[in-house]
Amino acid sequence: MKLSSRNSLIGIAILSLAAGIGFAIYKPKLPFASFAQGKIGGGGKKGTRYGTVKRGDLIQRVTVSGTVQPARRTVFVAPYSGYIQKVYVHVGQKVRKGEPVISISTSLQSPEQVYPIRAPFSGTVVALSKMEGEYVTEKDTKDIIAKIDDLDHYNVVAKAPETDAARIKKNMQVEIKVNAIQKSTLKGIVRTIELAAEDADGWRSQQSTFKVTVEVQSPPSDLRSGQTAIIDIVTEKFENVIYLEHEF
Repeated sequence: MKLSSRNSLIGIAILSLAAGIGFAIYKPKLPFASFAQGKIGGGGKKGTRYGTVKRGDLIQRVTVSGTVQPARRTVFVAPYSGYIQKVYVHVGQKVRKGEPVISISTSLQSPEQVYPIRAPFSGTVVALSKMEGEYVTEKDTKDIIAKIDDLDHYNVVAKAPETDAARIKKNMQVEIKVNAIQKSTLKGIVRTIELAAEDADGWRSQQSTFKVTVEVQSPPSDLRSGQTAIIDIVTEKFENVIYLEHEF
């Protein structure tokens, strides 16, 4: 073998050995190695963020705001024009279905017997706007005499954007956070979701919304009608899975 050929072979062998040593020292971290170590991110480049792979329950939610309302409420207006002859209740009083609330007469001097207007369901008197002797106008919704709410049963009524409404189904479990009640999270269940959307107005809302009614389970005594709430509707739940946090 010629000397030049032998020198060429020796040179190639030395270069190959040097390249192997360099790769062993400076080799980059491969993606599968990062997964095996419980981290994801590649190459160790500046600004790379790493997240830890975890095992647990993965829950998907739809979060919207709503308002607490009694499950049933009624207002009393005059069925005909006349004077309030008698008020049988006071604010805060609990009444049973069929008990008298008010009576109205066409004349305070009339000797005719007047039959009282009665409660359509059991509830609590939450407002009285008129006194005995006042004149009221027939079926005037602005001339409300009294209000009765069912304070033993509450709903949270919310509006879900059309992109989220398709994921909401009846009987889904709900977590409720009432702004005025910081100490606990309430439980609820989806009772209805309307099939007809409320159209977007182009200013406050850019997409249509669907009305969602959530029944509050075991409502606390300090829950009140009109309070604002945030509801988390659980649309999917996967138990004991490996997952990576969303920001990674």
